Amino acid sequence: MFIYIIHFDTRLSHAEHYVGSTNTLEARLKAHAKGYGARITKELKTQRTNWRLSTLYHARNQTHREIEARIKKQKNTPAFCKICTEQPRVPKGCDSYDLKILEKEGWPTEAKHFIEDKTPQAIKIDVASSSDFNYIIATMKTEKATLGFIPSTGVQEAITRGRILIARTERMERLGFLLITESDDRCRIKIQQCVVNDADRNMGVGKALVEMQRWRTPYASTQCKVRSDLAENHFWKSIGFEKVREVKHKTSGSTLNQYYAPPQLAMLPKDRVQIKEK
Repeated sequence: MFIYIIHFDTRLSHAEHYVGSTNTLEARLKAHAKGYGARITKELKTQRTNWRLSTLYHARNQTHREIEARIKKQKNTPAFCKICTEQPRVPKGCDSYDLKILEKEGWPTEAKHFIEDKTPQAIKIDVASSSDFNYIIATMKTEKATLGFIPSTGVQEAITRGRILIARTERMERLGFLLITESDDRCRIKIQQCVVNDADRNMGVGKALVEMQRWRTPYASTQCKVRSDLAENHFWKSIGFEKVREVKHKTSGSTLNQYYAPPQLAMLPKDRVQIKEK
């Protein structure tokens, strides 16, 4: 579980650092080098701005996303950046890494000339099959600290009932998945998990998964719950979901933001839409 800081050689209008976290560091750095993995690294590529990996931590006990959120909340990233500060801070519960180890391994620790983007732009969404089972379970284990974990029997049942969507490239490489439950009357959809591979984020995969699910069930409202301290809250707001309330997790006691999107009646055939006249 890694937390890292990227230092921009030229300050953008709103920032000069990016703080991120990941379980798959090499893949995430390669994605950043292509301009993916975060909105701001996409902007860096557009502006042809060079960046360097300045700081790397390993989380011992807390989850990497909790530590990432804590650094961002302080709004003093230069204090943690080894390029900006001679004696940078080390977050509690972390170990600092020597970046020379990554350089010896040939990992992309800077982007002076962006790697040519060969990632297919088309995203294919289809219903998961039994062949996707191992991928889904492995991804759930990786994101367990953030999203929780669903037993393998529950995953298999969801696949059987057609309640998991898989995003793929044109080469059929898996990009992420979305898992739902639905009420008995099928009028309410609850998104239990929406996960995109670290290296494939900020390419529109999550949005494509949610839009496909809403297209499949336009008669149903859609809701989800997200821990209030996670950066993912921005995603749900950006795709049109409204925060309706805060609730406490029954087990952990953490605060969850509940998001809601209404049915998409405009997508239904006219003979299935009933409008009550005043």
